[in-house]
Amino acid sequence: MIFTLFCLKVEVRRQMGVRTILKMPFTVAKGLAMCGDALKALGWVNAPLTTFRLNNILTEYVFDLSPIMGISAPLPFTIKEGITRSIEWMREMRIIK
Repeated sequence: MIFTLFCLKVEVRRQMGVRTILKMPFTVAKGLAMCGDALKALGWVNAPLTTFRLNNILTEYVFDLSPIMGISAPLPFTIKEGITRSIEWMREMRIIK
């Protein structure tokens, strides 16, 4: 069983009933990240986007859970149920609307 970050983001978006997540052209993102690097060099401690952060965003995270699932007890709920519970909890805590 393999889950990608993209698949999880799609499921969270679907369950929350929000619009499709917008995509930015790479050249625009790279330019903004370079501006962030310049701002950081000038002393802005937490620039919103830097090349370091852009590289982290672009890294594809794929986890094969088969080995773990083969030795663990059956999970108490599915990924979709976990997302549902997480969204409900965040709404109860007023982290999200």
